[in-house]
Amino acid sequence: MNIKWKKTKQNQIEKLRSDFYKNKVREQALKEKEEHLPNHEDTFVCLNHIQKIYPNGYYSVVDFNLDIKKGEFVVLVGPSGCGKTTTLRMICGLEDITAGALYIDGVYSNDLEPKDRGISMVFQNYALFPHLTVYDNLAYGLKVKKVLAKKLDKDGNQEIGIDNRAIQELIQERKWYIKHHPENEEELANIDHDIQEYQTKEVPLFVKRKLTKAEIDEKIKRAAEILNLEQLLDRKPSQLSGGQCQRVALGRVIVSDSKLLLMDEPLSNLDAKLRVSMRGEIIKLHKALHATTVYVTHDQVEAMTMADRIVIMDRAHIKQIGTPVEVYENPNCLFVASFIGSPQMNIFGVTYKKNGIYIADTLIQESQTIGLKIEEFYKEMLNQEKKKLDSLDQIYTDALLEDERSKALHCIENLEKIIHEQKYPIQFGIRPERVTLVKNKSNCIRLEAKILSSELLGDEYHIHVSIEDALILMKLPNTYKFEIGDRIQVTFDETKCYLFDSISGNRIV
Repeated sequence: MNIKWKKTKQNQIEKLRSDFYKNKVREQALKEKEEHLPNHEDTFVCLNHIQKIYPNGYYSVVDFNLDIKKGEFVVLVGPSGCGKTTTLRMICGLEDITAGALYIDGVYSNDLEPKDRGISMVFQNYALFPHLTVYDNLAYGLKVKKVLAKKLDKDGNQEIGIDNRAIQELIQERKWYIKHHPENEEELANIDHDIQEYQTKEVPLFVKRKLTKAEIDEKIKRAAEILNLEQLLDRKPSQLSGGQCQRVALGRVIVSDSKLLLMDEPLSNLDAKLRVSMRGEIIKLHKALHATTVYVTHDQVEAMTMADRIVIMDRAHIKQIGTPVEVYENPNCLFVASFIGSPQMNIFGVTYKKNGIYIADTLIQESQTIGLKIEEFYKEMLNQEKKKLDSLDQIYTDALLEDERSKALHCIENLEKIIHEQKYPIQFGIRPERVTLVKNKSNCIRLEAKILSSELLGDEYHIHVSIEDALILMKLPNTYKFEIGDRIQVTFDETKCYLFDSISGNRIV
């Protein structure tokens, strides 16, 4: 009965917390109706405090902030359900943005239709018409697309006059503002000024027209040449391999001449060999088109090999943004450290004593200064929790306030105990390539390890060893001779070791 009561109370608290967050986001959205969040300078795509909450209260993306430069290749990576695809769908207009501001090429795009955003998207399942040939699949979008062209007179010269098309577009924009933002008098005044100017000033005239057959053919031949599809233009999708279908999907992106390319796990349906070759195709395509690209994947190998910058997400939040080298060499938390890298980082519990870091009674890293850094980290963490406790009255009320206060007090009590007893809950991280065999005359800390198992990967072995109660993976050349159960001496590269807090997951050193 007591367990059932606790569970019911916990569910009530979680509902209150969900309602609190929904109200907070709703307030942000109402505030943004009066004034949009600003665009940032020197960015092609700006996501400013983007939030996504579904009607059932599930929050998929929380306070997402990202600036993407023109021509940059950005990869969103994370486990399933972390919010990366939802973010991509908000950029392309397939999902509404609950709060926050999206700018594409300097234009506020929250309310723009997908067709008006100047984007192309490559889907996970190719999305090819099965009854059309490769040529017709590539041409389909071009046949219905309209482009601006000069309006010519009988002599072939561009006409000059009153631009009624531009006036009608401004009138439609004015109607939209009256319906959605009637309080924005400054913007309405600017539109009225532009309408008046267009009505009195003669300008070069343009018309919207469909592409000619020759123009369509030229674009398709160019895309086919880039992607090596010349021999496949008369085939249907059923006659193509998975890699060829994906190249056709990429071809539609090329012919559209879009300023922004979005890719949603385009390689997940391909086998391992094809994925490697298609990664190269996409990188080559990006360099050829110089197009700004946002790519979503759950495969961190794709992220590391393709991206200019990586955005690592988990549970609707951004964990870290950086270049592949930055996130690999300097992970800011336990999640990033364990997620990025193949094979993943060795992470295991250790204890700190006055002269260094220990696994059980075995010294693995000697340092006189590391203790000060650890103590400073936990003291700062304690100060932050005390500040948080003092501010709870201004944020929460009633049962939610009581629950948050209880959590904060419990956390403060634990931190004070940790600092007093100097028993710090530390996780130690070391990458497999930084665990090496001890050379005979090497002046380093020698650790005795027992070989438990091995995996041959062509030019190297992945060796699983145990040091005390810690299980560790290391790499050895395929020329090394050993038997399962052998004891070897290894050492850690002390310049490439990481310490993380077990409570928050944050990096200490």
